[in-house]
Amino acid sequence: MREPPKDHGGVTLYQSSQRGWPVKKVMTVFLVMGLLAGAAFAQAPEKKATFNVNAGVVGATGWGSVFFSLGMGVDIAVGKHWTVSPEVQMITYQFRFEAVILAPAILLNYSPKGNFFVGAGLGLPILVSGDVSEAGQLCAVANVGYRGNHFFISGYFATAFEGMFSSNFFGARIGYRF
Repeated sequence: MREPPKDHGGVTLYQSSQRGWPVKKVMTVFLVMGLLAGAAFAQAPEKKATFNVNAGVVGATGWGSVFFSLGMGVDIAVGKHWTVSPEVQMITYQFRFEAVILAPAILLNYSPKGNFFVGAGLGLPILVSGDVSEAGQLCAVANVGYRGNHFFISGYFATAFEGMFSSNFFGARIGYRF
């Protein structure tokens, strides 16, 4: 497996395991995420979905720098207090796009009362740099936040299942809902 470029302002963008995920596994994960989102949408009582765009900051253990993220997602109501939220973040260093990490995820969020929410799900970082594209390790993701009528703010934490809590991502973002 070819190593991705590491020179991005002296910061390591990505740490891959010796066993990267083959393309078939990556496509299977995306297919399952899509099927879960579709099933959730079909079960939604009002079939209500809200879309969002967002921007934020991301850090990771061992990076030593703050990265920026741009993303989009959808919240699909699956009950009175539950939403399924497929999303994707594009993470970049100093808005230089020679190499980016695409971070698709699917989360199940619970909003007990009011606009605050907490959730958990799965994510899969994918490095895209020139002609190199490599999937990282499947991650557990947890988030907490607040949703207003047209905006939201959230914080999140992600860690790979393999070597759990040894390689962690964390971030905050703010977005517009429509």
